[in-house]
Order: sequence, then structure tokens, then C-alpha cells
Amino acid sequence: YDYDWCTPQDDNLWNSGTEENPQKTDYDPCPEGWRVPTYAELNELSQNYSSWTLEGGQNGYWFSGASSYTEAVPQVFFPAAGCRDRGGDARARGYHGNYWSSRTNNTNANNLYFNSSNVNMNNNNRANGYSVRCVQNLLLCLLIISYDCR
Repeated sequence: YDYDWCTPQDDNLWNSGTEENPQKTDYDPCPEGWRVPTYAELNELSQNYSSWTLEGGQNGYWFSGASSYTEAVPQVFFPAAGCRDRGGDARARGYHGNYWSSRTNNTNANNLYFNSSNVNMNNNNRANGYSVRCVQNLLLCLLIISYDCR
């Protein structure tokens, strides 16, 4: 099926546990000690954020999760990295970001989506090449690989 990560479809490819108790699988693309975030984690993170900004030459948002956004609270930058469509074509870099969660929904999966005027949780074909931002397994801090918390 050309709209999935693999054939046959595997709804537990990145999380064999639950939203409340995620369990990293061997197929999770994150390094040891890290895992793909759950829908609930990305949804909570997306509740408060900066204005559309340019950071290190990349458009995107600083997200602060449950805390109201100010520069005094911990936050993490998500660049508008664009995506690859099912045909492999790169598109929309600098204009929007799509970040996978580990939660599936039929032949789709949930993801954080944003552009310069919109931030929300979406549901898209699993075959799309979206970004993955790993979280630490123990959730002691929401650190993102290659970007520091501010």
C-alpha cells in the first residue's frame, strides 16, 4: 500500500506501548535513549509558541509547551523544514513544518503541522517524508537532537 511506512501496515512501528506509557521499538528512528514523541506530547508542546521567527537562517517557531511563551521559560525551536512527498520530491522548506508523532490513525499518522500563520495537530499519509524530533525516553527534559533548549 503506497500510503504507509511499510507493507504490511504496522500500527506499532514506533510505539508498542500506549500514549501514556510509550515503548520504543526496534524500528523507532531515534538513537538509544530517545524516541519518537507521542501525539499527546507534541500536542502539549504546541500549546504555546513564539511568533513566526528566523533562527539560524531557518524560519520556524520556539515552542514552550504548557508554559506561556516568554523568553524566560524553557523552549525548543522547530524549523520549517518542509517535507518530501510520496514521490520523494522535497518541498516547502522554510514555509512549513511537519513533525511525526508515534500515533497512527488507519493508514495515516498524527503530526504537528505549522506554517507562518497556523499551528495544529494533523493527520496525514504515513508515506510522506516528515521530520522526526526525538524526545528523551525518561522525559527529564524535552531536548531536541541538534538544537539546544533556550
